[in-house]
Amino acid sequence: MPTRNETNSWRWKWICESCSADHGTKIEIIQQNQHLYSVSAMCNVLQIARSTFYYETSVSVEKERQKARAEQELKDEIWAIFH
Repeated sequence: MPTRNETNSWRWKWICESCSADHGTKIEIIQQNQHLYSVSAMCNVLQIARSTFYYETSVSVEKERQKARAEQELKDEIWAIFH
């Protein structure tokens, strides 16, 4: 079983190797690892502006909310038709 430092070292290496990843992948990497590393440090390593990360994160949250609202409206319409 790897130690915590070995695991963190491996993850940091994986983050560094992801520098050539596409924009969306970089955002996902930061989101998945923000509990382990600072957002600023990962943004620097991945060469993405911190403001871009926060903007993209807020946009994706809003899209999820809109999708949930649309699904609920559809469920309500289906319920009204069949009950």
